[in-house]
Amino acid sequence: MQTLESEAIEIIREAVAGAQRPAMLWAEGKESAVLLHLARSSFYPRPLPFPVFYLDYGQRNPELNRYRSDQIAEFGIRLLTPTPPLAESAAQTPCPSVQQIARAENLDLVICGLRHDEGRHAAVGQVFAAQDPAHPLTTPDLRPAPWGLYHTHRRTEEILEVFPLAHWTALDVWLYIESEGIPIAPLYLAAERWVRRSGDRWILIDPDRPRGVADRGEPRWVRVPSLAERPLIAVESRAETLESLIAELLEAPVTPESSQDPVTEIQGIQEDRA
Repeated sequence: MQTLESEAIEIIREAVAGAQRPAMLWAEGKESAVLLHLARSSFYPRPLPFPVFYLDYGQRNPELNRYRSDQIAEFGIRLLTPTPPLAESAAQTPCPSVQQIARAENLDLVICGLRHDEGRHAAVGQVFAAQDPAHPLTTPDLRPAPWGLYHTHRRTEEILEVFPLAHWTALDVWLYIESEGIPIAPLYLAAERWVRRSGDRWILIDPDRPRGVADRGEPRWVRVPSLAERPLIAVESRAETLESLIAELLEAPVTPESSQDPVTEIQGIQEDRA
């Protein structure tokens, strides 16, 4: 873990040193919690030399709201609200790209929390990626970093995306959170919560929201593996601590149907390392 931590801190420092208008994206997820901790460690005892942006997509839950408010208040995170805002009853609105955010805020570098085992980005496994705003649909210019030599140079019109967690896995993230005592959203840990059945899944119900016929559910001990889902999907669990959560994830069986389930992703990582 110390090697990964040192590498991530070096990446953040190198990236910011060569940028004029850097910023970091933050959300309630575990990767953002680790990224913010690493960023603060990179410049301690001085404050962060760049703003931290949070994209508000209307994900509402009392536990999540309290965690979000505490983090925003403590670290001065700035909220960016999509236009139009995502309504409670609306379907998932396409997320603006990092490049769109960078252009709107006049940024030349954006620090993101993508891991290498998340296959949702063209720059997976790379630390730096450059994009020409004039050609947003083209493949980003990926920047290999042989022997830890980072290519931070950018043309005037380019926007750099930086991934300090590019070499981390989900297991690394959880172990680092445990070792550093990093606060995380309480929904990651098990508690008795109101849920309703939807096919073979449990959907989390906002306890403060009036429940109609379609929302009638029952209290169960559950946790939420991914905060990116809408609505929030819960799984039955008794993992009330990080230690028990990690143990539960490592013991989760892997089947063809569940290979993409966030609950079993760490088991897959464990098998890859064996």
